[in-house]
Amino acid sequence: MNPFAALIEAMSTKALATLADFVVDAALAAGFAPDKARAFGRLRETYYGKTTFTRKQATALQRAQGFSLDELALIERRLAGVKSAAERWRLRLELLNVEGGYRAIERAARHLIPKEDTPARRQVAFSGSRNGRARITIDTTDRNAADLEHRLRQHIDPTLPAAAQMEEEFWRILDGTTGGVVAAAPRPIVMVPIDAHTRILDGGGDDIELVLTDGTTMTGVPPYGSPHTDTTSATPPAEPSTNSSDHTRKRKTPPPEHGRRRKSARKPAINAWSIAVRDGPCADQPSCAPRHGRHG
Repeated sequence: MNPFAALIEAMSTKALATLADFVVDAALAAGFAPDKARAFGRLRETYYGKTTFTRKQATALQRAQGFSLDELALIERRLAGVKSAAERWRLRLELLNVEGGYRAIERAARHLIPKEDTPARRQVAFSGSRNGRARITIDTTDRNAADLEHRLRQHIDPTLPAAAQMEEEFWRILDGTTGGVVAAAPRPIVMVPIDAHTRILDGGGDDIELVLTDGTTMTGVPPYGSPHTDTTSATPPAEPSTNSSDHTRKRKTPPPEHGRRRKSARKPAINAWSIAVRDGPCADQPSCAPRHGRHG
């Protein structure tokens, strides 16, 4: 076996045997990157060190056969934020059941391990000067960041790089040369199937009920000119996704009384669904999309 084949074997099919004899100080002395040497050292402690979860450790050793060192290190990085040792062992065993290689483990870890939900602290930080430039970092709410980004993009020249223009506009705002940042309120809009859109434009939409994201409804007539809906888009008719909320409401029209046609207060709904966008000129900016799946 040539040296390269031996390296591949030591890092993949015989990864656990490599870990069994791994010594961090020897690896550092041999020129290993410190972060990698320490990561492999933690792996050795996980699979061969002392633990109160001896049965789970034995199961993990059995399941880890055939995993590469990098795959095992990936699992430990993903588990680093889990505080409970018992929960780490449970998740570790689940990830050791994943087949498909490094990328498959990454996807499974994103699904199984909850993201850190502690918000970043509110702060403004300044870096040191470097070649006459310095970096300013602001940790704020996503809404404040979206408002500021929209304001900085309002007057950029699309034929030139945006970043430098946004920096210039930022300082113009601070020194009072130009206007400040105005918060834009999220407002619901309605996506209307093309056939219903055409009927409404022809003045025949009073029997169509549109359902907005916030659960309120309106007939097909008001949206075109209503102060509550600034934008209406026509979309091809489609069945609602099984993973999305069903905004279709079934309505029944009562029969006419005494031979006289009566206008029903309950109108049949169409397959319409809604999304939330930001008001005014911000609607066409990607940064104005609602954050965290939050709708109107």
